[in-house]
Amino acid sequence: MKKLIDDRYLKTAFLVGGIYDILLGIPMLFLPDLTATLLNVTKPEPIIWAQTSGVFLIIVGYFLLIGTQDARRLAFIGVGSAVIRLGYATLTVLSWLTIGIEMGYMLVAMTDTLTAIILLVPIFLTEEVSWKQLWEL
Repeated sequence: MKKLIDDRYLKTAFLVGGIYDILLGIPMLFLPDLTATLLNVTKPEPIIWAQTSGVFLIIVGYFLLIGTQDARRLAFIGVGSAVIRLGYATLTVLSWLTIGIEMGYMLVAMTDTLTAIILLVPIFLTEEVSWKQLWEL
């Protein structure tokens, strides 16, 4: 058994994750009011929090796009991104259950969870990617 999954699926997962993050991050950075309106959530106060999240998303997306060059060797980027996404989704669901945040945040949490799955499945179905490799360059 050589490979369970082809490199192109792994690279596509990195590409999808990177584009998603950048497409969400740019409006959060430059048009935070419009982004809040489109997601039907309260405008964040202070606005710097939404903009900081936008910068963070752009950086994560950029590194995922870099990861497409050698997705097997840089699989740790995909795993890290998936962990961040699942962490956000978990906190969002807990906030929704306890304090009742707006559904717009839940929409982002659902798409983050889907994107995390898209990233993790090809990584873990690639037999050359081991847990040890995820922690070394």
